[in-house]
Amino acid sequence: MDELTLKEILAEQIEEAKATRKYITKLERSIADRDQVIKDILVSFEQKTSDLKVEIPKPDLSEVTATLDVKLTNIQQAVERKPVPVIRQFRFLLFPETNTEHYYKIIFGRILPWLVIVLISTYLFSLGSDWLNNQQVIELQEIETNISARAWSKLYDKANKRDKKKLDELWERARKKTIHTPTNRD
Repeated sequence: MDELTLKEILAEQIEEAKATRKYITKLERSIADRDQVIKDILVSFEQKTSDLKVEIPKPDLSEVTATLDVKLTNIQQAVERKPVPVIRQFRFLLFPETNTEHYYKIIFGRILPWLVIVLISTYLFSLGSDWLNNQQVIELQEIETNISARAWSKLYDKANKRDKKKLDELWERARKKTIHTPTNRD
């Protein structure tokens, strides 16, 4: 770098330093001014609060004393009356004597419908299990009948003429017996 450039850069730096110092001194003055304003405000606040006197008004107890007087007279009247004999009662209450509508709402609004639903579902479950048991019995009887029918037809197919005639007679007797059972009256 040449000497002229260095001089220019140094001159610029010096001027910037001077401007910065001026700005810093200006800020210091404004801070000092603000500090003085704050001190003045604090002093005036302390003077105002030291001169301030708080007076508490006397409480108005007239309402309280009137209420106490009324209650005391009620107690005195109750004491002057004869004592009421105590009646001992043994009762079974479904609902309490106070707030009954709340309990009615709970019982009849929620518990009874659920109880009805549980009873109906129990009954339907019972009917369903009976139906399933009956279906199983019917299926077993059908299986037995099918086995017997197949066995009869195989026996009939393999039998000779004389045996077929005997099987036909047995078939007719069994058919007549089932038609004229004591439970089936003509």
